[in-house]
Amino acid sequence: MALDIRGSLKNTKISTNKYVVVEELISNSIDSFLIRRSQSPLDFGLIVNISIVIYPSGLLGDQTDISISCSDNGCGLGDEQTDAFLTKDTSYKDDLSIAGIGKCKGTGRIQFFHSFEKVGVRSAYLSHGRVFTRTLQLVEGRKKIGAADFVVAPADDEDIGTTIILEGLKPKVRERFYKAENLHETFSAFNVRRHMMMNFLQRLVSLKAELGNFTISFETIYPNKSTEQTSLNASDLPPITDQKKALVEERDPRSGSPLGNYKEFTISHYKLDACSFDLPRNAISLCAKSSPVLDITRRYLRTQAEQNNPVSGFRHLVLIEGDFLDQQVNEQRDGFDGIPSDIPVGDLFIDETISYDAIYDVIDPIIDEMVTPTGWSRDNVIKDVAEKFGVFPTMISDTETRVVYGDSPKSIAERVLRKYQERIITETAKIFDLKQEIAKAEPHTAEFRNKINELSWRYTSSLKTFDMANLSQLVVRRAAIVEILSLACGKQLDIQKNGNSARRMDERIIHSIFFPMRKDSRETGDHDIWLLSEEYQYYDYIASDKPLSQIEWNDHSKLFESGIDEEFDNVLRRRAEEHGAKRPDIAIFDKEGSAIIIEFKAPGVSLDDHIGDLSEYAHLLLAKSNGRLKKFYGYLIGDTVNRMRTSGWTRFPQGKGFFRSTQLQDPDNDRVVGELYAEMLFFDDVVDRARKRISVYKDRLQVNLNQD
Repeated sequence: MALDIRGSLKNTKISTNKYVVVEELISNSIDSFLIRRSQSPLDFGLIVNISIVIYPSGLLGDQTDISISCSDNGCGLGDEQTDAFLTKDTSYKDDLSIAGIGKCKGTGRIQFFHSFEKVGVRSAYLSHGRVFTRTLQLVEGRKKIGAADFVVAPADDEDIGTTIILEGLKPKVRERFYKAENLHETFSAFNVRRHMMMNFLQRLVSLKAELGNFTISFETIYPNKSTEQTSLNASDLPPITDQKKALVEERDPRSGSPLGNYKEFTISHYKLDACSFDLPRNAISLCAKSSPVLDITRRYLRTQAEQNNPVSGFRHLVLIEGDFLDQQVNEQRDGFDGIPSDIPVGDLFIDETISYDAIYDVIDPIIDEMVTPTGWSRDNVIKDVAEKFGVFPTMISDTETRVVYGDSPKSIAERVLRKYQERIITETAKIFDLKQEIAKAEPHTAEFRNKINELSWRYTSSLKTFDMANLSQLVVRRAAIVEILSLACGKQLDIQKNGNSARRMDERIIHSIFFPMRKDSRETGDHDIWLLSEEYQYYDYIASDKPLSQIEWNDHSKLFESGIDEEFDNVLRRRAEEHGAKRPDIAIFDKEGSAIIIEFKAPGVSLDDHIGDLSEYAHLLLAKSNGRLKKFYGYLIGDTVNRMRTSGWTRFPQGKGFFRSTQLQDPDNDRVVGELYAEMLFFDDVVDRARKRISVYKDRLQVNLNQD
């Protein structure tokens, strides 16, 4: 029997953990002690000595290298242990009925050969009442190790235990993991001890009774012969602060349907006083065999400062364990093989019924209660999501979207809306399939009636999902438009701050927010005339600074006489120069004989100077429409008015605007030919009205979400 080193290195990936060899050495020492304890009662505890020597290397001695030795008082390397050492995929430990022993495939020692040029062993063990030593010389470049490579000799005066020596980092390992590392710092006794404390804490706590009054000592010898020593003792172990169970439901990997079976996970929390426990950072990890495997700290503590510094004066270690994770850990124990990110999965070769997302869904709220930085407010985050994205608390609840520390309003909104999108797609597909079945059914059968009933139920139940998704999008868009309008009216848009924007530019900007200039409702349906009134969206025709002579009536005849644009130009040329040759900013018509005239005035332009414009517009439109238009609504919108010049206008009960209603009379005989209702509105009032209109949709959205 021989261990093929070259083949094992080829088939076993190197671990990304820079302390992997020290962890493997200590883990094997613990297992060896548990085996010895199972063979006969012991009146002493585990003793492990880790010695790290940093020495000069290179032709000129200008580089450094390391050797690591680990000595323990375990059972030693007897015949069974030697066979296991020489077997690549050994099941030796799996067959041992010893509580707390690490189950593995025997690949840990392969990491020794990945990292170091030389591996040596000296062990003393008990066999048939006598003590023997078994020695593997420290030799470089081995391709295989067989039983004949070990030298066995009697040594009755030896203490039982094992020493493993690793010497000389391999160039590829040095380049990959330690190129930017200072070996003096990485392998200082204090830093190694801090890392081992975090890595072995859970296992040592759970085995405290079995390991006795244990001591794991660490020594680093530096090139200048100075030494650094420290230890990890049984008395250093803290109690578990909190421990909770969590059940994760299995799902079909193809359909995602629940299977009704559950996997149990244990979440252990250590809340350690930062002044008493010198740990390098906070850590939250998925574990296998009582040791951290996958660090997920960033999921809960998002910044480097939060990860590296105490949270409210405490270091936090949270360890998640379970048989499922033990089964899925990879050979190098730095990740899990085969666990999909979500279920269902598209990979036909993955049959796992538990996903990372399913695990996180269950453990997230538990860990959030254990570790949450001060100053974070879930309510404030949810409020931001509603204000910025129109995703309301009831929508978050309806989709069972969890809000945890570190979530941004954008990420929460994306998750909520993605879930609604998935629901819509699923429900639409089911409705389509049902329609297909109905088409094949026979109307005189009971099945046909049942399918019709099911179809109507599916349509009805899907309305809630469609309503929430669509209304949410509407609220978000409208809130953004109102914010832009508010900035434009206050001349706070970047384009208005550059100092080159004249009054006319401000007016054009505001105009374009309501409706794109020089377009009509036949060219675009993307406008925001709702800012003025919701009902105006449903009028038959909207013209934005367009020639009026082009407007057609319902019989495809022209609404106005052909000369109307020239007459408007003549009227408007009589105004101040900056208003020359322009039509009404926006004109809205319906086929019931109504017209809406909207005039925007740039900030600083007094509205009372243009009161007569609305009347003149209305008279001209009435005269040129051949009697089709009789009722007119006019709006002057700006930010300035001289109250002394608004005689006959009534102030709104709320707000600063004014309104009046007047009859349109024939200039020649005073005969009443139409009616004009006019309003002078301030930009602030328009913005306020629009915000109130959005709040109605928000209320509607809340109501729908609370209905079943």
